[in-house]
Amino acid sequence: MTLVSQRLVVKQSKIFQKVISGVEGTFEYSARDLTIPDNKLYLGSIAIVPQTKWVVVITQTAEEAHSYIIKLKLIIGFLGFLSIVLATILASAILKKVLKPLNNLIKLTKHISDGAYRIIQQENTYEEIDELCSKFNIMVNSLKNREGELKDSEQRFRTLFEQAAVGVAQIDSKTGRFVRINKRYCEITGYSDLEMKQITFQDITHPEDLQEDLNYMKELISGDIKEFSMAKRYYHKSGEIIWVKLYVSPMWKTETQPDYHIAVVEDITNLKIAESELNHQKELLQTIIDNIPVLITLYDPNVNMMLVNKEFEKVVGWNNDEIKNIDIMKECYPDPDYRDKALMYMQKASTEWHEFTVRTKGGENIESIWSNVRMEGGT
Repeated sequence: MTLVSQRLVVKQSKIFQKVISGVEGTFEYSARDLTIPDNKLYLGSIAIVPQTKWVVVITQTAEEAHSYIIKLKLIIGFLGFLSIVLATILASAILKKVLKPLNNLIKLTKHISDGAYRIIQQENTYEEIDELCSKFNIMVNSLKNREGELKDSEQRFRTLFEQAAVGVAQIDSKTGRFVRINKRYCEITGYSDLEMKQITFQDITHPEDLQEDLNYMKELISGDIKEFSMAKRYYHKSGEIIWVKLYVSPMWKTETQPDYHIAVVEDITNLKIAESELNHQKELLQTIIDNIPVLITLYDPNVNMMLVNKEFEKVVGWNNDEIKNIDIMKECYPDPDYRDKALMYMQKASTEWHEFTVRTKGGENIESIWSNVRMEGGT
């Protein structure tokens, strides 16, 4: 850098004459322009010192200036390359930081869709993604708990299904085919599990009971009834007829297509046999009562007449239907005092024989002799 007067500049070179006119800037000149004894090319910069007649001249050989430019270009190029490398590393780190938790979420979602629940490890991630991971983990824990509850419930149902004291079966509502049968159902029908799955409930139902069963099923499928029960007969594998009490409930949800129903059956064969025997005994007893040539009446502890035999109907005149609509004691014993005497005797239920005058339906008085037998229940 050189500080020279404007006059000297003017004298030295016409190049500097532009300074006089107030023009500043850079310029290129040779040594001959400044009467410098060499042949080098120079680069210079000139500026006027305000309020003086001096100027500042900075000069440098073009060779040195060009070397600085090359170095500067190298430095700029290196810095550019370094910035690209740093940007790549930073972008990779950011992508890794963002994509890793997202990949974890994708993997977790796939595990959940496959039913293989697994807690994912939380990473140092953005807060939103980290919070999302936490919520996913909470959801997974909830699903695992529910899965455990479902397994427990399924195990309890399976135990109840298999060990129930009654027959339980899942049946295709459209075809009547047995889909799932417990051990007790097989025992009742005499068929094995495999054999039961090859037949329908129609195949083993007694013909006289089948139509009633099908009518109930039609109402169940149409939604007219929610469930039904009935006593029906099955054909045992041995050919024997067995009685069951059938309870049927649908497995489909409301307003969905009917598919399966649950059938629960209880073997009531022995009960039916006992009822048949009892009915037979009642018929036998009724035959004896109706044909024995003595008057027989059956009354409750309050002396309300419940039954009379055929001989009573023949001699006194009132039958079983009529005694239910009249005060038979008042009709047979019109005198109140005499009626009270008869009532006391009947309530005492004495086995001693006692004579009474009875008025018939026709108004005739007949002489009779009575004895009481107390039965179970006070009758």
